[in-house]
Amino acid sequence: MAEAAPKTVRRNAALNVADGALFTFGLSFASAATVLPVFVERLGGGAVAVGAIPVVWAVGMNVPQVFAAHRAQHAESRKRLVLVTALAQRLPWLLLAVGTAWWLGNATPAAGLTFFFAVYGLAAVAGAVAVPAWFDLVTALTPVGIRGRLFAARAVTGAVLSIVAGVVSVVVLEAFVYPTNFAVLFGLAFAGVMGSYAMLALLRDDVPVRRARRIEPALFLRRLPRLLRRQPALRGLLVADALVVVGGVAGAFFAVDAIARFGLPISAAGQFTAVMAAATVVASPLAGVAADRRGHRGNLALAGWATAAAALVAWLAPTAGVYLVAFALSAAALALRTVSRLPLIAELAPEADRPSYVALSNALTAPFAAVGVAAGWAVERYGTDAVFAGATAAGAASAYWMTTRVREPRHSAPGLR
Repeated sequence: MAEAAPKTVRRNAALNVADGALFTFGLSFASAATVLPVFVERLGGGAVAVGAIPVVWAVGMNVPQVFAAHRAQHAESRKRLVLVTALAQRLPWLLLAVGTAWWLGNATPAAGLTFFFAVYGLAAVAGAVAVPAWFDLVTALTPVGIRGRLFAARAVTGAVLSIVAGVVSVVVLEAFVYPTNFAVLFGLAFAGVMGSYAMLALLRDDVPVRRARRIEPALFLRRLPRLLRRQPALRGLLVADALVVVGGVAGAFFAVDAIARFGLPISAAGQFTAVMAAATVVASPLAGVAADRRGHRGNLALAGWATAAAALVAWLAPTAGVYLVAFALSAAALALRTVSRLPLIAELAPEADRPSYVALSNALTAPFAAVGVAAGWAVERYGTDAVFAGATAAGAASAYWMTTRVREPRHSAPGLR
């Protein structure tokens, strides 16, 4: 694969880090793990609605990627496609901020929840259209030997900014009445992600585009199953990934459960965000160094164990202080997956087919997030204990599968990859 000049590589790496940091900073004001569950409950949603938050995001963000990958794989200009799709990904947050400020205060619970999930789903689907092109651009501009540290640096700087976002969220939630407080948070989210868009616009893409032979969309979709048949490591990765997604759905209930169990104010959601950000600051650089030295498989196995431990702590926590450990472990699991999941898929993929591998992997894993709806149903009938116990088992199973069934591609012969 051709690479840009060292000076350009450094410039693009810095911009990619800034892009990721600002995007994470923005979405921290609308954290799916801490802020949005509290918002949905305030709208009048029950446990099923709270459980639907990760489902809507995972399915909307990943399944459409299969169709977007065809366009990304044959685009003449990676950067132009990224800028168009990334803008569409960011605009729904402005719509959510405006709608919350001007309308939700007088809306019925059904209307408010419908509006929220429609806009949230729109943001997810727009993101799905953007991801294959964005990831293809990032990997094209970043040499394989520094990808782990690049994604770790994005996560660390974003987490540092997210600590600030968590503190600001506490102030906003306490200083403004509902729904103005959430409208302000969504407005800050939009400002943050637009800052990341500016960083994307400054990227310099002078790496030659190597594309697979152009084929019709129907044929493109029919050939995707062959990618799985010829990639045992990819199949194993997707099984482990599906298990960790199932285990991760418990995290959607952490904030609401902690607030209800220990009688905390809703501003505690901002504190939870800050704790998760601090954990990300610690976990991400360690994960990046480990990935560049030993490969990404070990990080993903550790993510499974962290997912299991987070659910176990939430299940058994006797105090609000101990419960914070569950948020920290959940953030560590996400940091490990952020650093290593997509880069591992990229290492398994031939360069010309990279968008297809990413899209197919995301599309096959995403439907498992639908367990979140079933988890919400279980919470309403049996409480959180059953859900947290199941999540503990799923996380541990993911770690076991990743360790025993997936070979590290850097240490494997081509035929085993």
